[in-house]
Amino acid sequence: MQNASIYTLDAINEAIQAQMMYKGYRFDHTKGVTCCICGGTIPLVVTPDGCETTIGQNNPRPIAGDSESVCCATCNNHYVIPARLGQHYADAGMLLALANRMRMDGCAEDSVRRVVDLADEAIIA
Repeated sequence: MQNASIYTLDAINEAIQAQMMYKGYRFDHTKGVTCCICGGTIPLVVTPDGCETTIGQNNPRPIAGDSESVCCATCNNHYVIPARLGQHYADAGMLLALANRMRMDGCAEDSVRRVVDLADEAIIA
């Protein structure tokens, strides 16, 4: 049942993008920023009147520590929110399982290492 809510969030993100495209917004994947977790591109959004803006950038903490980093909506839903919950409840098992899933999904190794560090902190606490 846990995965059902994650896929629902992804479906909502896709529906929002489809609605924006219908209203004349364009997504420019050549000018976006890079997700610090998966390495994917978070596209630049061009409004109907030609203005460029960014949306869909999320705060990747506690997985990424630097204040300049951003992550995409998919990584936010799949990794960042579970990491925050694991950190809040000091659930080392949940954090280690998340780190293993991130490693299997091919996430950046420094992001995986940060989740393992959070698990270590939960064990000590």
